[in-house]
Amino acid sequence: MKYIKRLTENMFVLSLIKKANTIIFGFLTTVLIHHLLSPEMKGQYEYINNIIVTLTTILNMGITLVLPNYVRKNKKWTLSTFYILALFQFVINIFLSLLAWVIFRDNVYFLYGMAVACGVFSLQSLNSTLIYNFKITVFANILGVFTNAVILAVAFFVKFQNFNIVFVALIVKELLCSIICYYAMAKSIHLSEVKYSEWVGIIIAGIVPMLTSLLSILNYKVDVMELKWLGVTDYNIGIYSVGLSLSEYVLLMSDVFKDVLFNKTASADNIAIINKSLRACSSIMIIAYICIICFGKIIIKLVYGNSYIESYGVSIIVIFGTFSMMYFKLLGTLFLAQGKWNFYFLTLLGSVVLNITSNFLLIPLIGIYGAALTSLLSYSFAGIVFILKYCKTYKLKIQDVLFIRTDDLKSIYKLLRNGNSIGNSKL
Repeated sequence: MKYIKRLTENMFVLSLIKKANTIIFGFLTTVLIHHLLSPEMKGQYEYINNIIVTLTTILNMGITLVLPNYVRKNKKWTLSTFYILALFQFVINIFLSLLAWVIFRDNVYFLYGMAVACGVFSLQSLNSTLIYNFKITVFANILGVFTNAVILAVAFFVKFQNFNIVFVALIVKELLCSIICYYAMAKSIHLSEVKYSEWVGIIIAGIVPMLTSLLSILNYKVDVMELKWLGVTDYNIGIYSVGLSLSEYVLLMSDVFKDVLFNKTASADNIAIINKSLRACSSIMIIAYICIICFGKIIIKLVYGNSYIESYGVSIIVIFGTFSMMYFKLLGTLFLAQGKWNFYFLTLLGSVVLNITSNFLLIPLIGIYGAALTSLLSYSFAGIVFILKYCKTYKLKIQDVLFIRTDDLKSIYKLLRNGNSIGNSKL
């Protein structure tokens, strides 16, 4: 029992549990969505969902992204001020959703508005709690994705074929995660410590981070929107989205390390932990790539059905770009904690400009494969720039951040044997 307790005290183990749960139930959710919706309906759903994700990023206003920088300043009022600001913004966003319903007289506008409002609240709740109480975010995530999968499973078995049920499930999930985070942090949130005068400063500080985050989302989502704008059928957009989602599931593996690094880099650089994480993650992803290349068609046929078999070609193209994007995601936690928003922003801007312009050139020529090739190029650009910057700043060689080493394996063995932290050993 002591061994299990020590093991579950380790952030990497907790993050692994969280991400394994996300992948398993997220994968189940994806399967249910694809069986609930036809390729055409899936294309419509992806387009609307991408708009919701984009609006969620804008309305977050960069608040969660500047939090680590405030934590480094060790201000007593930081925790309460950020949590109450997020709660106040949630109330405002609900009001805007009701206003949209009143103006347009359509329940769909209220539904999508609530999806945005709850998405913003959940994003702010989880990311803030990730710094102050890592365990709670793991629990909230597990319960949230499980609940989401259960709702969709019920819809599947009662044959409720309407893609709006997907957004209802999403709203329930986001609200549940937020409630858990606020309940856990309630004793630490004190209205007397809230500095309302700092809200304007926080929002202003979040403008560049918000724009940066928006660029990051566009780098992932703009391809689907451009496919729609350029006249590609909903059927082909549905095919493309499956190929994209398969490659994104591989990229999810990096989030095991990203969540830990977000916590660790909030107070210090922790270069040793970052290097170990980069080496371990790259090696794991290479193994995943080999599996997708060899068994991708079988996976698509078994999980999604023969209707989506064409998406294999999209997956194979995009998957190579996710390797560089993994470095972008992990190293981004360090650059953001250091307040290097200009560098982060300019790198993403270059990647998004490359993405948008290449899509307009290639989609009319080769359709969804043009969008896939564009994703490969833009992902690679962002990742390579971050790797070169990181290695130059800390005087590292490329091989220092590429493949797992013998001492890394020893650290993992030590973790599994004693429950000690991977990050405690030296580089």
